[in-house]
Amino acid sequence: MTDKNPATIVCRLGKSCELVFHPIFLLACLVLGTLLAPTAIDSEQAAQISPFAPSVLAASCLAVFGVFFFHECGHALFLIARGHEVRVSFTGMLSATATRARPSREDEWRSLLAGPMANVAVGIACLGIREAIAPMESGGALDVLTVQMARLNLAFGIIGLVPVVPMDAGLALLNLLPPQHHKKLFGFGFALSCLGALVLLVNGSLLGALLLGLIAARNHRLSQFNLKEVVDNLQAAKGQIEQLEEGWNALRRGEVAEAERLGTITLKAAQRSEVAMRALDLLAWVDLARADAPAAWKKIEQGRAMSRGYARALTEALALEAMKRPQEALAKARVAIELEPSLTTAQLLLRLLLSQKAFDEARRLVESHPWPARKNRQALLAEVAMAEGLPEQAAALWQKAFEETRDCGQALEAARVLARGGQSQGALELLERVRESGGEALEQIAQLSGDEAFSALRGTERFEAVVRRDERSEAS
Repeated sequence: MTDKNPATIVCRLGKSCELVFHPIFLLACLVLGTLLAPTAIDSEQAAQISPFAPSVLAASCLAVFGVFFFHECGHALFLIARGHEVRVSFTGMLSATATRARPSREDEWRSLLAGPMANVAVGIACLGIREAIAPMESGGALDVLTVQMARLNLAFGIIGLVPVVPMDAGLALLNLLPPQHHKKLFGFGFALSCLGALVLLVNGSLLGALLLGLIAARNHRLSQFNLKEVVDNLQAAKGQIEQLEEGWNALRRGEVAEAERLGTITLKAAQRSEVAMRALDLLAWVDLARADAPAAWKKIEQGRAMSRGYARALTEALALEAMKRPQEALAKARVAIELEPSLTTAQLLLRLLLSQKAFDEARRLVESHPWPARKNRQALLAEVAMAEGLPEQAAALWQKAFEETRDCGQALEAARVLARGGQSQGALELLERVRESGGEALEQIAQLSGDEAFSALRGTERFEAVVRRDERSEAS
């Protein structure tokens, strides 16, 4: 995943975490840090050092950055520990942690609480560091940084643990409580926010009172929602998802136009972004079925815009492969096999690994993936051997696959390799064994007369006897 803004800083930490810092966020940290610099020193220190001294400003700005950073780290580390891949975005004075796959209900509410708890832990740790390094130079950069980090993290963490929407604890409660109790939660949030705003106003904190007033207004608006309307919307979304499943079934049957019709109808009617993303994914597959990779990529970008930069990895990999970008496709396919280890994903990954000559990884995939019964591992290993330039090994593997499955196609592949390698005797013996199988094998054998792999055998009595159609063959 990449951001279009060239000034954006993207840091990838292993396979599980991506950090995105937008320039506006960094600028906002500088502005807010400057505004809060006077709070970083007490009245006694103010007589000795200016609150706008470079060291104080730097420490205050770094503390503001740390508040948001450690808050999102709390969310992200919990989700990573639960096996999720996360993307942490810092934009303006907003920060958010998103996952590729939706967490379970239990993981979601716990991860919400992990953010403010991380702030509280960092605040307490900063107080401990300040005491441990004592005597610390009063008003020095390290003293100001630990004090400001402690104050801001503790304040941010405690506020986040207040059970009022949109605080993290309020969102966790919203996740835990059944829908019929949501109105009570919003009513409680409205009352508590109004009380807090009144207390702050009496104490002369106009800005704090204004912020709590906005929170109270939001909770009041949410408390007015019609629960029946919400339930109806959820039912409509369920029906749209079922409609999308019909679209996927149509696509599997090769009814591309019907799949497109169902996907388009769902996209126009969708009121939830999740449903719209699924519809766009189906429409991207429709475009891929029509060999229109650029159109599919546009659908992927539309879906990514709805999901904070995420799209279905398998769809991205297929589109990138179709657009002749195999290295990027391979990276996406490796992600896709972890998220949805289906037959389609495994076949795509194997194909891309062979095209990029990653033969050892291809063998590991063949050995470890739970292929369906019709996909014989020996035949797949033979494909890897052929791509690696080991025809004799491939022929032996195809023969072994034929012995295990009695699939004549495997024996014919082995015969082709042997014939090209000049091993006419071995190729003819395999063809004769296939002919003895009868049934559909006779039709397959008859088609070999024009196969270029057997050009050296064409015209020989034994080969012509194998591929000849006779009356008994037609009757069988």
